[in-house]
Amino acid sequence: AEGDLRKRVERRELLDLVWVVSTLHNFAVGVSQLHSGLIFHNDLKPANALIFGDQGSKIADLGRVTTPLFKVAHDEDQCAGDCRFAPPEQLYPNNAQREQFDRFELFRAGDLYNLGSLAHYLLTGRSVTLGVVERLRPELRPRNAFFGGGWTDTFDNVMPHWSAAFVDLMREASDVVPDDWSPFLKGEFDTLMKLIFSLCEPDVAARGFPSQIGRPNQFDLQRYISALDLQRRKLMIRAPRAV
Repeated sequence: AEGDLRKRVERRELLDLVWVVSTLHNFAVGVSQLHSGLIFHNDLKPANALIFGDQGSKIADLGRVTTPLFKVAHDEDQCAGDCRFAPPEQLYPNNAQREQFDRFELFRAGDLYNLGSLAHYLLTGRSVTLGVVERLRPELRPRNAFFGGGWTDTFDNVMPHWSAAFVDLMREASDVVPDDWSPFLKGEFDTLMKLIFSLCEPDVAARGFPSQIGRPNQFDLQRYISALDLQRRKLMIRAPRAV
């Protein structure tokens, strides 16, 4: 690999929407392939997203995976991966949602959140979790060594605050859109933001592709892969050099 995602995003001078959507499509396919083998990554983040130049991009570092096929040391950890990028249901201990879902379905849902966070990073250079926590008052932040927050009540009670900060973060993402973009490109940016919003929805019960909410395949990635493939093709045909 020529480097990880951090180097590519930090170096860029222009926001290339074709590259962003194509890269996200590659990551979604990779995560879906892991899930089809009942393997959940749990640690998707820019440092674990490798760029291979013209050969595309790939997910790396399976050191924190979980699977129902065999037991691993971090199976029962509240947060299996890096807490700086973890979904909110893994950051707050008093969480009734962990009783509503099979724990491996929660790992699957967590990968969706991390995939959405990677997408937000591709656009803005910021992860979703760090962006949300920065907007929370200290007493509302998770109690761990990195965030240094003071929240001791239930996750249900902190979720409205997290959700409000999340909505603000999503709204501010549009600040990266260049003024000279065409209405078509701005519309495609908004379409991508809707996908990111559904991937990173703080409420696990509402996370996933909208038409799949509440169904057995709620956390399946195939609809996202199809949507990103269609968007990539549209962008390559209509605006290959306008990004």
